[in-house]
Amino acid sequence: MTPEKDPRVNLHVGDVVEFLRHTPPGKYDAIIMDSSDPVGPTQELVERPFFETIARALMPGGILCNMAESMWLHTHLIQYVISICRETFKGSVHYAWANVSTYPNGVIGFLLCVTEGPPVDFKHPINPIEKLEGALEYQR
Repeated sequence: MTPEKDPRVNLHVGDVVEFLRHTPPGKYDAIIMDSSDPVGPTQELVERPFFETIARALMPGGILCNMAESMWLHTHLIQYVISICRETFKGSVHYAWANVSTYPNGVIGFLLCVTEGPPVDFKHPINPIEKLEGALEYQR
């Protein structure tokens, strides 16, 4: 089953700030965001009220995965956002990165945050994708 056909998935394309403002508390298990760079009108995507809104929209133990810039270009911004998230999310906060050749410097970062609960070891997943049947198959 593809994600867009999975009834558990709610895909929203548009103004995430406005969308989450109207989301009931505790509605989502996970929020995965690939947002615009936080420049100009999207600056609010790296501010405390936005992360508080995300945490409110997540269930207890809910997870945020958010695009978090390149560690080679935006170290101060990443440190700032991590400090906000450590105050907002009472569970785990972790910065991860991946090589993406189309991004400046070939790296993009991700912020992984858990609303509450015991520390999460994001480096050693309980269910690695390699063990999920068909997860790594390419579909056209």
